[in-house]
Amino acid sequence: MDERQKLYGDLNRYRAIRDLTTDEAAIEAIAVKIRETENRLARLEQERADRPGLFAESLEEATRNKYRPPES
Repeated sequence: MDERQKLYGDLNRYRAIRDLTTDEAAIEAIAVKIRETENRLARLEQERADRPGLFAESLEEATRNKYRPPES
């Protein structure tokens, strides 16, 4: 499993937990983790875009796809 796949899984888990909790402090902490994970995914996508020959999915497209890992 590469870093991107792990981050996609983490992001899905964070979103599920956020949707199930009502504690405001927990929701804010999870929101921070979601932003950090999205930022790391965006950096990884940019790194892929900077390397010739690799397909780089945009953050917008990845968000629209709910951060599903790419087919391998």
